[in-house]
Amino acid sequence: MVAHLGDFGLAKILIQGGSMPQQSTSSMGFRGTIGYVAPEYGAGNMLSNLGDIYSYGILVLETVTGTRPTDSRFTQGLSLREYVDLALQNRTMDAVDTRLSLDLENELNAMGDSSYKRKMDCLVSLLRLGMSCTQELPSSRMPTEGIVRELLAIKDSLLRTEHEGRQ
Repeated sequence: MVAHLGDFGLAKILIQGGSMPQQSTSSMGFRGTIGYVAPEYGAGNMLSNLGDIYSYGILVLETVTGTRPTDSRFTQGLSLREYVDLALQNRTMDAVDTRLSLDLENELNAMGDSSYKRKMDCLVSLLRLGMSCTQELPSSRMPTEGIVRELLAIKDSLLRTEHEGRQ
């Protein structure tokens, strides 16, 4: 459950020899990790914070699913995003990391249905957040303020679950 990422935040690239950051419109000198880089960068679009939001969304999906975007099962056009999208339509638990779902099932036996359901709802909310951040069109991605609001709401829900479990 630990994400390893070394190039998050590619909104600006320093041109060698320059002292001021400059926007890059080409992929020359572009650095990024396959699977995390926003699709618009492949078309030579300007780097922006919307690309960072895409990368963050992939990171969220990877954390909840326990699956890297470069996993060998993603061939012939299937991606982590499409995998999660299909699971959200009818079998969400199939997309959730096995270790995470086993922990939740153990809690179901120990703490009851109410706590389990709320935690499942939080996982679904995280998957939906990741999906919203990884929309194909940059303008369709959730803005940073919305991401923060959603994460705080998920956190509040989890804290309520823990509080109820102690009572």
